[in-house]
Order: sequence, then C-alpha cells, then structure tokens
Amino acid sequence: MLEGLSVQNGKGCVKEIIKGGDIMPRKSPNTFTVENDVIYINRDGWQGLAMATYREDYADEVCNATWRLDNNEYPISSKLGTLHSYMAKKWYGEDKYNEMKEQGFIVEHMNNHHLDSRITNLTFLLKRYNTAKGQSLDIDMREMRQRLAVTMYRDFNTGCYQISIGCNDLISTKTPDGEEVPIHGIWLLYLPETDYRLVIADAQNILTEYETSGMFNLGRGRHCKIRLEAAQFFQLSKDEINADCIQRNGETYLIGRPGRIWIHALAMQEGWLPDHE
Repeated sequence: MLEGLSVQNGKGCVKEIIKGGDIMPRKSPNTFTVENDVIYINRDGWQGLAMATYREDYADEVCNATWRLDNNEYPISSKLGTLHSYMAKKWYGEDKYNEMKEQGFIVEHMNNHHLDSRITNLTFLLKRYNTAKGQSLDIDMREMRQRLAVTMYRDFNTGCYQISIGCNDLISTKTPDGEEVPIHGIWLLYLPETDYRLVIADAQNILTEYETSGMFNLGRGRHCKIRLEAAQFFQLSKDEINADCIQRNGETYLIGRPGRIWIHALAMQEGWLPDHE
C-alpha cells in the first residue's frame, strides 16, 4: 500500500522513491487526494485542506513535495516555494510571474483563503491594493457571508472575472410585469480586459449598499452580463421540519437556516463568455 495515495476518477498522486530497484513508499506528513480536478493536501494540525488545481504535468511534483504552513498560514514547500506562487508560475509561466513581481504585483487570493490555490482563485494585484483589500473587502466578505455570500473568480480559460452572490437572506427581484421572484444566486460576468481593481470595487459596493440599505443595485456595476437563479421553496412534512436536507424527485436540497446552514460560496460559471466572443 502506498501511504497517502488516494485515487479519484482515474487520477492519483503517487508518492514513492526507488531504492535498489524496488518501489518503496515515501513517508510524508501530508496526505493527498485528487477529486474533480482539484488536488487536496492535508496535514495533521491544519484547520482545513489546501487546494490546487489538478494538471497532469505537475501533479506528481506537488504530491511528492512536503508541505507545511508558513507564518502567514500559506502552504509552502522547501523545494517548490509557496503553493500559490508555484501555481501562478505553472499557469502563467515563469516569465510572466517574474515580470509581474518586478512591477510590484503579488499573487492574490481573491477569496482571501490562504489554503485555496486553485487557479480560479488566483490573480495578480499590486501589493498596496492587496493590503487595502485585506483591510476592507476581505473583512466585509467574511462578516457578511451569512447574509450575502460574495465571491470573486477568474476563469483562466476565458480570461474573464466573475462575481457570484449567494443569497442567504431572502432577496428578490421584480419581473417586467411586477412579479417578485425570490433569488438563490446571482452571477456577474466581466469582459476579459476588465481591471481586477474594478471587480473589487463592484464587490465592495454590493456589500456596502446591502449593509447600509438592505438592497443593492446591479445597474451601476462594470459587468457585461448577469445570470440569476430563482430560489426554490418546498412544503416540508413533519419529519422534515428539523432536517438539514430533503429529497425531491431524486435531487437533494439543503434547507437554509440562518446561523446554522447557509451558502458559503456559489461556484464559478465555467466557460461563460461575453456575447461578442
């Protein structure tokens, strides 16, 4: 048995060394799992799983490294450096990474989760703007999440930023004929050339407006497209009143309960493009 090996969907991270012609397990403090194109890294004492986007050309290198957390809680390897910098180099290239670093940019975790180095969560941002975001938007996103779960992404394949909004509060919009429709989720799409700082500003405006007035106006944002998903309501049986999830027509639904069950983040709309693309 290879210690720390976990295989999902035909993919796995094999941690081994060759000694005297025999394949021997390499002992490691980390465990690795690959699922849905994400490498999950764990270690005793960590408060969560580190994440990196799976790609076959570097998966073995990631899984053969030993990862710990540095003083800022970033996963780091003595061989590969910080996980987020490693991922940026692999996806954007060493030359681009070094060019941005020389200009004062850092690799930014858009959701401010230091363990999340999936490429959809990484972009470049000048250090001073990263510091400002850490003292404002990052705090507001965390404190408001149980009411309005705002998350930013960048789809590497399209070059487009997105904002997703999970509606934990009861939020509705009006149809053209005036009917109110409760909303579960909202997604905003930005043109590829949109500056990330403008996306940050839109996310901040949404949270500030909602916190101060109980509503937000998407008409003032810099996005080019919007997607809405209506909330679903079900009549619960007596046995379901206190349940966390229910089954309907073969589908499982979580029951939103303030302070107990809420949307943490809505996933990115992968491959979503502006109309002109």
